[in-house]
Amino acid sequence: MRRLFWFFTLLVLVLLAPRPAAAHATLVESDPAPNAVLAEAPAVARLRFSEPLEPSYSRVVLTSAESGPIATAPSRVDPADPYVLLLELPPLAEGVYSLQWRTLSTADGHTMTGMVPFVIGDPAAANAPLVLPPAPPDPLAAPPLSDVAARWLTLLGLTLALGGLCFRLLVWQPTTLDASGAALFERVARRIEIGGGLLALLGASGALLLASATAGGDALTFALRSRVGLLLALRIALIGLLALVLISRDRRRAGVGLVVGSAALLTLSLLSHSAVSQGRDLSGRLMTISAIGFDLAHLLATCAWIGGLAALLATLLAARRAATRRSGALTQLVAHFTGMATAAVIVLATTGTFAALRHLSAISELWTTTYGRALSVKLGLFGLLLAVGGFNRWWLHPRLARGPEAAGLRTLRRSVGFEIGLSVVLLATVGLLTASPPPETSVAQAEGLTQRTRAGNTYLVLQIVRNDTAGDIYALTAYGLPPGVEPEAVIRASMPAHSEEITELQLARVEPNRWGARGALLTMPGQWHLETILRARGMDDVRHTFIIDTSLAPSSTTPSAGAPLWAVLLTLALMLTALSQLPIARRWQGRFQSSALLMVALAFGAATVPYYLTRAAERTNPLSPTPEVLAAGKAIYERSCASCHGLSGRGDGPAAATLPGLPADFTIPHFATHTDAQVFEWIKNGKPGTAMPAFGDQLSEEEIWQVITYLRELYRQAQP
Repeated sequence: MRRLFWFFTLLVLVLLAPRPAAAHATLVESDPAPNAVLAEAPAVARLRFSEPLEPSYSRVVLTSAESGPIATAPSRVDPADPYVLLLELPPLAEGVYSLQWRTLSTADGHTMTGMVPFVIGDPAAANAPLVLPPAPPDPLAAPPLSDVAARWLTLLGLTLALGGLCFRLLVWQPTTLDASGAALFERVARRIEIGGGLLALLGASGALLLASATAGGDALTFALRSRVGLLLALRIALIGLLALVLISRDRRRAGVGLVVGSAALLTLSLLSHSAVSQGRDLSGRLMTISAIGFDLAHLLATCAWIGGLAALLATLLAARRAATRRSGALTQLVAHFTGMATAAVIVLATTGTFAALRHLSAISELWTTTYGRALSVKLGLFGLLLAVGGFNRWWLHPRLARGPEAAGLRTLRRSVGFEIGLSVVLLATVGLLTASPPPETSVAQAEGLTQRTRAGNTYLVLQIVRNDTAGDIYALTAYGLPPGVEPEAVIRASMPAHSEEITELQLARVEPNRWGARGALLTMPGQWHLETILRARGMDDVRHTFIIDTSLAPSSTTPSAGAPLWAVLLTLALMLTALSQLPIARRWQGRFQSSALLMVALAFGAATVPYYLTRAAERTNPLSPTPEVLAAGKAIYERSCASCHGLSGRGDGPAAATLPGLPADFTIPHFATHTDAQVFEWIKNGKPGTAMPAFGDQLSEEEIWQVITYLRELYRQAQP
């Protein structure tokens, strides 16, 4: 008995004695090595692990980044070495491949998964100099001051010249003043118009010289051999012709000058952000033409309102010096100007909103990019101008209508002068706005993929150049890092749908705030999570997870049409409404109003008819919510979906905190707005731009419909 006691005592001590803990069967080395570039594949792939493997439950398969799994003989554990997993490889063409492995350790019984990416191609390509794609622009970089000044002078000059012509055609009444006052107005207004034309000519000439110097050639060659140079030269010619028209004393000078000046403004629109192609198909071309037309309308409205203020001030100065004043005529003139200004404000607000929705993808870009900050300043000045205009319209104008008070005229002159000062600053911000590139969050480029994001105070841009012969090229650019730090950069790739082990790629610093490397991370079709990490001593880690879906067809090198047809029609309706506010004949006001109603009706049809036609053609759930269907859907949901979306469907699963975005909540009313066909598409093929992976290769169509039926039941039970 005593011997038995000591035996068990020693046994317990042995079991409790400290010793190295057994680890999982992790990969130690492999042939081919991870991210290796080989001229040809080895006959047998060898993967050595840290622990012996269970032969019946350990395997490795070969996959291609382009075509997916490749048929091979079954893998096997080396009979002479239980730590080694073997797979015979067939001859492989050039491309990116990976060895997807799954092991069960005989030591601790744990299952592990992972992959070994490698490339078949020219080994010399792996040692070739790393050539990164062109660096993206710094979103907070200021454009050259000379460029901004040239754009500002051009726009300011055209605004003064065309604003005076609009004032003459729509507002000015010679009977407002006596002969001496009318002559004084004519002298002041002509000087403003001619001075504006000369300013615009100076700005347009400077723009051509700056553009040709940047391109590296003389102005004449640049004007003859490039589209940009041709449009800039045409702008100079049109503004010169406008100046000649303004100098002449022909009675038709106002109408002819307005046509020539509008053509000069069109050259501004043709070289603006609105002229960026929206696609080569008919819809894209029509959208591009609409964007250019709205930009031209925006410029004309700017000229009519801001340039008209200078002409209005000239009228008020002439009225002050005139021998006699006709208060009623002045009041009518101010009322006519108010009508023109109201029309201009409606056009500016409508077309400006249309442009902002095209160029901005997030509200944060209003303060995180140069373009957005310039737009924010412009909106602030625009709001201030509206406030001053409202003061003139609702307080000063009624005061003038009651009698010829000198104090009222003085206040109006000062108010208009203040508006003109604000307008000059506003036009300077427009010059900065048009010289700055609009922000973009994700755009396909000819050389690869580009995704942009904001991570705290840092602006990150990830560029990927796909190359099947030497691995992909990854470039990471960061703007806004603390000064003086040189962080390390790494990319961690994972594919949540396949529960693969994370693959890490270390990036080398190529230039300040830019890192790059060549590697094979996207080794199979599907949705990948690429977590970028910037780490340095004394700085919090900068992290962001980019979602790359390699199963989607490559997108066009130009962005698709960014606005639906109904938005274009609604914009036209608002512009027609603005035209009905002009001081013109009543029959034309009625025609504009009727046309606006027609456009609203067409916009309603364009927004609703395609929706119902699409819904009528959509697939419907063929299953009924029987107990059997719900039980099957629940089992699939708990196995494949609950880890992210939670058992109750509220998007609070245990894996939700690790995802870049919140999983969908199936219990909120918004879920009911999605049709079964939409949910089916997202489950089968994944949801682009989110962490939702594709389950089409894991679930049959019937199983997907069972899950959808169960999701509808979850939603129904969650409602009060």
